[in-house]
Amino acid sequence: VEDKAAVRELTSRILRDGGYHTRGATDGLDALDVLESLGEIDVLVTDVVMPGLDGRALADELRRRRPGLPVVFVSGYTEDYVVESARDDGATAFVEKPFAGAELLEAVRRVLDEAAAG
Repeated sequence: VEDKAAVRELTSRILRDGGYHTRGATDGLDALDVLESLGEIDVLVTDVVMPGLDGRALADELRRRRPGLPVVFVSGYTEDYVVESARDDGATAFVEKPFAGAELLEAVRRVLDEAAAG
């Protein structure tokens, strides 16, 4: 979930090249609509700062529906209370923009593995 189209496309391409299936969304509200049509997801990768429903509020809503959902927060801002407080809710990672593709893939793999380990 990313409000900047170029960043959203790049992030999706990195994840697809890493073997993941992706669905992009422009913001938190758009993500909720997309997820209604998808049903189940394995991991949420979301920007933290977005207009409307931000990344933390989106993660909170999705974890209300599916406790323990792995989340990777992406932001151009340094890690702060948003991510720290989200860590209490389950597998969570933070990737700072700009990021290397390998860094994003490592974060996604880590939260998926943490969630699978329980």
